Amino acid sequence: MEPNTLSRTTHHITDVTWVKAEAANRLGLIAALNARRTVEQVVSDPQKRQQLREEIVASRQEFVKLIETLQALVTLGEGKDLLTKIEEARGIYVKSQVRFYELLDAGDEDAAIHELQTVTLVVVQPHLAGLRRHGRAGKARRPGRYPGGPCMRPIWPAGS
Repeated sequence: MEPNTLSRTTHHITDVTWVKAEAANRLGLIAALNARRTVEQVVSDPQKRQQLREEIVASRQEFVKLIETLQALVTLGEGKDLLTKIEEARGIYVKSQVRFYELLDAGDEDAAIHELQTVTLVVVQPHLAGLRRHGRAGKARRPGRYPGGPCMRPIWPAGS
């Protein structure tokens, strides 16, 4: 292998493939953590609810940055389509989450739980499923592109 080819390959693995894998992993983790934080509010006092909501808002900033990273690095149409779907799902999720907060804060726990079970958490699944599809599609397109063997492949969060 020529030095330039090796250099380009190394650059691609470290500055593109691994960055995309880490961004996708973080997105899945943030979605899962925020889903847990949202559910936890049902059994929390108002002070704990506020703390959980602040954690969710803080993680949204990282989520947006990670989406921007992937938008810059993903080049294939399939990957770009998945990012668009994830963004659309996120918009629905945030609106439903606000509705959940309103119902919970008004003391209508049954309606809040219904919103949570039928909209808020249901919409998280496209985040996680989209990230899984993106990872599988990347592996299918590039068989054997991980010279270090299975340990070099992107790792997805358990249960995602």
